[in-house]
Amino acid sequence: MIPANPGYAASFKKTNKNMGNLLPVIAWDDEGHALVLDEDEGQLVRASRFSNFDGVTYDANHYIGAIHAPGWKIRWPKNERQPEDIVDPLIGWAIRADGTGIPLALDVDGFIEPVSSQFDPEIIRP
Repeated sequence: MIPANPGYAASFKKTNKNMGNLLPVIAWDDEGHALVLDEDEGQLVRASRFSNFDGVTYDANHYIGAIHAPGWKIRWPKNERQPEDIVDPLIGWAIRADGTGIPLALDVDGFIEPVSSQFDPEIIRP
């Protein structure tokens, strides 16, 4: 068995019983088949064992880690609901399987979330 690199996922088609989804490939067997976790059996099984298996894909949006962002800030520009710019600390960066980083901030309820570019924020370096 060969451990899989982060970002590979087994794709499954939608059926009457499920919505279709992606499962992380945990490893490759000695013959090169993708292995996924079968939660009911509590063990790794070939993804192709399932009738709705559709292949293996690379999920570049898969997060593989996060790092702290000391001193980094984010400026939210004023808009129709916000009369002045707001500057908040950037709390970290989420790292994707493809090596890109996504800035993380706190939402109004104190939960961590990726920064959306739809509000045209400015990232301020330390």
